Amino acid sequence: MGDHGARLLAKALQTNCKLRSVLFDRNNITIQGYTDIAYAINSNYSIVYVGSLIHDVLPCMKVSPEKTENALAQIHKALYRNSSPSNTRALRRQHAGLMTVGQQTLERAMAAAQEAIKRVATVDNDHTATINAATQLIQDADSTRQVFNRLQDIAEGGEVAAAVRERLTEASREVGDILQQHLQGRVDEMISTSEELCGRAIISSRLKSELQTSVATKLAIDPGFLNTAIVVQPTSEISVKASEMGLTAATHLADKITDEACDLLHKTHDCLLGGKRSSTPDVLRTMP
Repeated sequence: MGDHGARLLAKALQTNCKLRSVLFDRNNITIQGYTDIAYAINSNYSIVYVGSLIHDVLPCMKVSPEKTENALAQIHKALYRNSSPSNTRALRRQHAGLMTVGQQTLERAMAAAQEAIKRVATVDNDHTATINAATQLIQDADSTRQVFNRLQDIAEGGEVAAAVRERLTEASREVGDILQQHLQGRVDEMISTSEELCGRAIISSRLKSELQTSVATKLAIDPGFLNTAIVVQPTSEISVKASEMGLTAATHLADKITDEACDLLHKTHDCLLGGKRSSTPDVLRTMP
């Protein structure tokens, strides 16, 4: 895709908050392309994996090793940040950035509707009810600007980590028992096989008992390992994923609500200035 494709990819990465991984090696990208992508990934808070960059990086290292190292370091630093449990706050900022365009569109639609009300009010006194309904709609639309922040607060509310941790702690004990039984079964089979191969003269009852006793210490499962592998890491990842999904839902809902408010404001503007009072939008007819 070359540097032109790298620039397009960089633009997409700055606004995409759902993508988790990206692979783009073997694309004839120069250091400028990697610099653009590194900047974009630094602005992205959802990507946690980037495929190995080997074939395109080697020529860049020969031409400009320092700039290449800086670009790769920036990418790795961003990936580490995105994998951190504290990443939800940064992800929230990215979702807020995605809502900015919608909020600006809403503000322009509100301003246009207000201007339409002023123009109609100065020349027409027969449509007071319609003007009042339009004014109420603008007030409601203004309140929608608070929806996203409120929905974000709801998305990040509640405590999922404690419930997940409790269930996973129970699971870790069960997994520990399963692992212990599995290992003990393997050891019993090892000793039996040794007895068959070497005979009972060597694998006597005494030695067999000693083998079972001495190997028991090798089968002790570290509780810390189970806690980290089954409880700590999954709880952290699940909590982050829950926050990501909640923020995505909040963004989707707020975006749909904002679109609806903008659409109603545009219809109201057309109703007030379009000379088609008989086709008053339902939103104005149903308003008290």
